[in-house]
Amino acid sequence: MLPGPQHLQERNRLLPGMLIFGEQTTIMEFIQDKKTVSCYNTPYGGLAMSIYTSMLDIERDEDKINIALEYTMDVNGQQMSECKVRIEICNQGKLEL
Repeated sequence: MLPGPQHLQERNRLLPGMLIFGEQTTIMEFIQDKKTVSCYNTPYGGLAMSIYTSMLDIERDEDKINIALEYTMDVNGQQMSECKVRIEICNQGKLEL
């Protein structure tokens, strides 16, 4: 069962998660200083995928939410990537470029 909105707003804060759709579907959870594990299912079999979140910073105000995220991704026990992500979510009409 996929997590609902309550699951993604746990522990202090918003728990960012990515749900990837397509031929394959998976969930990526990001929890500060924790490793989360999921299975990335493909037509050829499942891959064990783990995410270690080294930094998760969420700032909220009335008009927007800023998320800064740094994580490493392992697939079947081998490091695949180190990622830095910045997300800004704002009310329509408030976007600053």
